Amino acid sequence: MSIGFIMSYRNILVLSLIGITLLGCGSSVPPAAGVWEVELTTPQGAQQVSLTIVADGSGTLAGGPLGGQTINGISFDGNNVSFDISVAAQGQSLTLSFNGVVDGDSIEGEIDTPLGVSLSFSGSRQ
Repeated sequence: MSIGFIMSYRNILVLSLIGITLLGCGSSVPPAAGVWEVELTTPQGAQQVSLTIVADGSGTLAGGPLGGQTINGISFDGNNVSFDISVAAQGQSLTLSFNGVVDGDSIEGEIDTPLGVSLSFSGSRQ
């Protein structure tokens, strides 16, 4: 065997090991990803909704006063999650901004409204 062949073989082996190591370092699933049963605290009382958050930044919000909502643009920052939805209220479109923190299988947060009212939500992973 020539020295050139041994060096090429060694380089291929080293690059392969680096590639395998990098594959194991891929992005992990955000802690907020999953299906959540959430209670919204509103002026009309507690409302139950189902919140589905997908790791690709999409999701759905179903049930309660918000009906069925498709969510796009969900942002993840560690255990923090945030997203906006638009709802129709008295002939107007209002944007509700959800900001939550995941702690294991629990989620808590606030919903900011354009009316200056903050609502709260909490829930558990299903």
